[in-house]
Amino acid sequence: MPPPIQIPRKETDTGRGGTAVTTEMRREWQRLGKQGVGKAGGFAGVARQYSIATGTLNRYLRVDGTLSKRAEDRLNPPGSELTLEMLREWKALGQAGIEAAGGFDGVARRDNVPAAALRRYLRADGSLTPFGENRLRKAGTRPM
Repeated sequence: MPPPIQIPRKETDTGRGGTAVTTEMRREWQRLGKQGVGKAGGFAGVARQYSIATGTLNRYLRVDGTLSKRAEDRLNPPGSELTLEMLREWKALGQAGIEAAGGFDGVARRDNVPAAALRRYLRADGSLTPFGENRLRKAGTRPM
């Protein structure tokens, strides 16, 4: 039986047996778009090309070919620090305000903070998590 066909892949050895997702990969995925994903054979084809699991690719690339908020944050790290004023503003938004801003990703983009940090302090219903409440309390502000 002949040996299996070797598919040329981009090598980004992490030393752990897996392939690390690099900034260059994210930039290439950003340029792919929906047509590029289709030409590569869908998500499975793109994942094979970069020697990564399809689940890993799903964290960074959406079905429509755009980057996820997580990938955008890694490419262009948000510059703002979380402030007490932001926490108060987010708490005042409520669920309707979050939805009007485009969800968590929209609020995170607007305030230039990582979406993961926003989720740590704010719930989907617009209330602050215990982390958010504690941060306000430590600043000498009583939660509403």
